[in-house]
Amino acid sequence: MNTVPLQTLESFRDHGRVRDSLAGDLSESAQILARLKQAGINMDDVTQQLEEDGIRLFTRSYDSLLEGIREKCELLKVGQH
Repeated sequence: MNTVPLQTLESFRDHGRVRDSLAGDLSESAQILARLKQAGINMDDVTQQLEEDGIRLFTRSYDSLLEGIREKCELLKVGQH
């Protein structure tokens, strides 16, 4: 079990790629952010929503992980009697 939401994992498998994105061209990033702003996209709002969604999904996944552990502990207890 892990805490990566299944939808996130599937999305990464579909089109994600591991790379050192922080070593890229920062001027290009600044241009992209400027174009997003011109298009009316507020990156502060987008970031806030992504953070809230990420916390909610992580919490759901973490709670599921803990429930699985609880269930296995109960099975082990029952098996000891």
